Amino acid sequence: FHYGMGPDPQHVRSFAERHGMVLMAWSPLGHGGGFGSSPIFLRDLPVKIAKSHNKSGAQVALKWILSHNVTLTTKSGNPKHLAENIDLFDWELTPAEVAALDDDLFARSEYDTPSFLCN
Repeated sequence: FHYGMGPDPQHVRSFAERHGMVLMAWSPLGHGGGFGSSPIFLRDLPVKIAKSHNKSGAQVALKWILSHNVTLTTKSGNPKHLAENIDLFDWELTPAEVAALDDDLFARSEYDTPSFLCN
């Protein structure tokens, strides 16, 4: 689950809500530019929104996930990125910003569909 998939890809989020399940975004920043594409947090919309909040595009992408009551996990060995990943709780996206991010549907490859991992 990440920005670009829409707020309820393949109805996974609404299914989880109906059944009392907690949805977790794994790889919440997409593929970080893998598969020949730019990182999702460098797209124009999150970068524009980030500037208005003095945040990074990655923080906007993560905050969008949290705005939909989805938990997330991140991974980084970079101290700057670790600090940004935790700096998500003292600001909010406006309803208009969330709606704009909801509508920015660009993730359409086989790598950008929700999946369940069980172990």
